[in-house]
Amino acid sequence: MYAECKERLQYLGFVRLGCGFNMLEPMILRRNGLPCFAFLRGRVEGDKYCCTLHLTHTELKAPSTYTTRRSYNP
Repeated sequence: MYAECKERLQYLGFVRLGCGFNMLEPMILRRNGLPCFAFLRGRVEGDKYCCTLHLTHTELKAPSTYTTRRSYNP
């Protein structure tokens, strides 16, 4: 897990985890439960790592255009 976190997750931000034949279906964590989308996030500091699994019922999508945040000038 450390190698995966160091090589990919730290630079990609969030990685979507899927289920099913093509790994495109949402996860169902209990029988007759609601499907949920899973996103894995990781970071590395020296020889320590932290992987966090985020679960949500709504699908997260990247914004179509990226805008720069302007500083506030009253």
